[in-house]
Amino acid sequence: MKGGLGDMNNTSSTTEVPHRFVCAGKNQHTKHAGTSDYYLGATPLALADLGLSFAVFAFACWASPKYYFWGAPHSYLTPFLLGGAYGCLFTVVAHVFGLHNPLARRLRLVLVVKYLGTTCLALTLLVLGNMMLWFTQIGRHILAYTLVFSVLAPSLLRLAVWHLSEESRKRIVLFGAGRQGRRLAWLLKNARIPFDVVSFGETDPKLIGTTVEGVPVHDLRCPQHRCLREKGVHEIVACGGGLDPIEETQLTNCMLCGMQVSDYGTFMERTFFKVAVEDLTPDWFFQIANSNDYAIFRGVKRMLDLMVAALGLIVTAPLLAVLAVLIKLESPGPVFYSQVRVGHFNRPFRMLKLRSMRSDAEKNGPQWAKRNDARVTRIGRILRLTRMDEIPQFVNVLRGEMSFVGPRPERPEFVQELSKTIPYFEHRHLMKPGITGWAQIHYPYGASVEDALNKLKYDLYYIKNASLLLDIQIVLRTAGAVMKGAR
Repeated sequence: MKGGLGDMNNTSSTTEVPHRFVCAGKNQHTKHAGTSDYYLGATPLALADLGLSFAVFAFACWASPKYYFWGAPHSYLTPFLLGGAYGCLFTVVAHVFGLHNPLARRLRLVLVVKYLGTTCLALTLLVLGNMMLWFTQIGRHILAYTLVFSVLAPSLLRLAVWHLSEESRKRIVLFGAGRQGRRLAWLLKNARIPFDVVSFGETDPKLIGTTVEGVPVHDLRCPQHRCLREKGVHEIVACGGGLDPIEETQLTNCMLCGMQVSDYGTFMERTFFKVAVEDLTPDWFFQIANSNDYAIFRGVKRMLDLMVAALGLIVTAPLLAVLAVLIKLESPGPVFYSQVRVGHFNRPFRMLKLRSMRSDAEKNGPQWAKRNDARVTRIGRILRLTRMDEIPQFVNVLRGEMSFVGPRPERPEFVQELSKTIPYFEHRHLMKPGITGWAQIHYPYGASVEDALNKLKYDLYYIKNASLLLDIQIVLRTAGAVMKGAR
């Protein structure tokens, strides 16, 4: 395996252990209570909430002593139709509240409070919609039963899933104790997901029999694949690249024993929903979809962009008028602010925003925006927290310069500067920039080169995995971020 620990600095300590294969058995497994969620992914969690909420509403109708809907003709389909509507509303609101995030921190009280808020909001929307569309009311017994069991059932299911996550944590072996292996071991140790790194595999005799990042290192040249399976290892991740024939044979033998084998980059994308930019090679970009299906996706995406942007401008027109007055009253200068940004395929365009800073904010040239920036006006601070300053960008969407979802566009000066230090930074322009994006819902507001690098990891993940389902997830989680006042 290429890339042992010879390239690492001396701050990483290694501790001698007996020269043999070390792999903790199930009875030696240490639980990380309160730190991980069962790694199902957003879609199964959302489907579980959808099914439970529908079942709860149907049960509430059956259990209610007054099973009827005032003003509506009696129909056995009514509870199922309204149950389906309630299930959809419940699932959407739960997603907005972050209840389907597989990496979310596990806190029981927060879970119950979020499900209570989800239930109240979903029921309110259902009642209002039912009254406006069909001029009917839902019985109070049905509402009461739905309220109680919509909180209890999903909460109990999620707690059971959390319990199972501690009983069935996924056991990982990393082939290669170099830079990639050490980084991945650290990430898995500190992440809130049910993975345990039980061992490293190496060919470097200086490392065999030691521990790295608290994990033992064994000799992968020995035929250990059957032993690994017997010890309950689920997956092996090849870290470092440059596998020799012996290592390749070992990995294929492990696959024949039923273990999953992944390379470092694929595992990072699948587990952490971001791309390991530091280890990218040009051929990674050849994996980006360029098929007929992708062309259909872009066409549908453009059609939805036009519909959402046109509707958004119509709905927010009165709000824009009020905001324009407030901006003019607080500080002199224009209401709207346009700024050159880099768009699709590095083409520059002028992005529109409501002005949230003083008119002389850049008298000394372009500057990174900062948290608690002194240049931001009082009304501007509210606009930035609620993202209402982005509303004029619907015009950019109509022009075809932006999409509703995509990587956030940067200024040419910053792109030129960041491209010198961050590999493949300009490749984020392979997709049309967006008003919100995958990086915006996963990473806080940034104003440094390190922040730009971390956001690029999420942007490239979105570019590779773009889909309508992912766009819907981003929009819903953006709504949740706006409700919390996160930028």
